[in-house]
Amino acid sequence: MVNDGNFCSTRCTGFCCASYTVLITTEDIIRILQNTPLKPHQFLCLYEATDDALQYYSKIIINSEEVVIGLKNRDDNSCIFFLTNLGLCGMHFFKPMVCHTYPFTINKKGKLARIENICPDEWYPNDREEMKRIIHQAWREMKTSEKKIKYWNQNKPDGNFYEFIKYIKKAKIRDRNKK
Repeated sequence: MVNDGNFCSTRCTGFCCASYTVLITTEDIIRILQNTPLKPHQFLCLYEATDDALQYYSKIIINSEEVVIGLKNRDDNSCIFFLTNLGLCGMHFFKPMVCHTYPFTINKKGKLARIENICPDEWYPNDREEMKRIIHQAWREMKTSEKKIKYWNQNKPDGNFYEFIKYIKKAKIRDRNKK
């Protein structure tokens, strides 16, 4: 087993970035919009709300269709932010929470646990407590996203993609003002 906090930036093959569709939360969308010059249509894609996706992400009703939102993929199915030639994430410092935490979770005993063995080496971050903190932050963001989506679905089920993006940006401002 390797203890290497820099594994993902030094020895990763990028298998998860090149093999999975990255579904994201409303908070991930806001973070990407705040840190890139990209417009939502340049990096986001609506995907069918399959049972598998709904295990982890809330369905969003856009134009009366049930969908989930994720990052766009290239033709080879890799994430558009994956720098194939370097094996690195092009938005490492503000990447979606699922990318920050994968392939880890916290088990029932409160310990850091691997949920999949897809990495070339079995590794754990040097600072396991920091990873647990990030996972807890991801769970909080997931709950915030679920609340925003629930409100949207109840009030704007016929709304379009751009109205949804505008709504989550305003909802984020309301969240900040509540603190």
